[in-house]
Amino acid sequence: MRKFVVSCLVVLIGVGAASAQGTTDLLFSIYPDISQMRVVQGTSCVDSWSVNLLNSPLAVVDTVRTYGYNSSSLGAEYQIDGTPTGATYPWQGIESGSLLDGGTDGVEHNYAVDYNSTGVYQYDRDWANAVRLFNLSGAGASGLTYDLVNGTLWFNRESGAGYQIEEYDLSGNLISSFTPNPTARGGLAYEPSTDTIWRVRNGAGVVDQFDKSGNLLQSFTVPELSGNYWGAEFQVPEPASLSLLALAGLILVRRR
Repeated sequence: MRKFVVSCLVVLIGVGAASAQGTTDLLFSIYPDISQMRVVQGTSCVDSWSVNLLNSPLAVVDTVRTYGYNSSSLGAEYQIDGTPTGATYPWQGIESGSLLDGGTDGVEHNYAVDYNSTGVYQYDRDWANAVRLFNLSGAGASGLTYDLVNGTLWFNRESGAGYQIEEYDLSGNLISSFTPNPTARGGLAYEPSTDTIWRVRNGAGVVDQFDKSGNLLQSFTVPELSGNYWGAEFQVPEPASLSLLALAGLILVRRR
């Protein structure tokens, strides 16, 4: 697979457009139909490479581990620069097969949500040993990400659920929710350095940042993300750094 670097024109839009700073961490997003990974930092698309066909969920720590949308696709592992490691992840454990987005806690588990069955699944870090944690009620979700501070999952729900962005604990209890403005389909990503939720709007190439109360912090357009991009994730710190992040979250909660 040939990796190539791309340069992307960025158009700032919406709330805070004049002062938008973009992402701090590396944001990865997949267009499963054309096997394309894009990498965004700041407000620019800084890298791009090919992934296996119909890979959509992804988990990013020291490497990028993608997983299949359905049983006809094979997940794979890549270095952060897109170089394949040779590791692959066969499909297993899901009866429906419509996985659009995923995430990871960076230590033990990856997660994915099935758009059709609304099942939420937990895997080990190698996308194996799938366990259904719970089902979302009503419509499915096009986006999922793991919140490293709260230890919860965030979902971007579909029209039958009012296009809400919702937070659940791992037992399936709804913790919080908000209606994003504007509403949109697309992948979700948790940015560790800012403790915020980001959305890649499917088909629009627009990236939105929200705080956990639902306030829109910034939006900007990356034209190279304007296709059928679904999976979206930031790079998660390695375990030693994660323990510091968890401690910072605990201190924040106590101060509140």
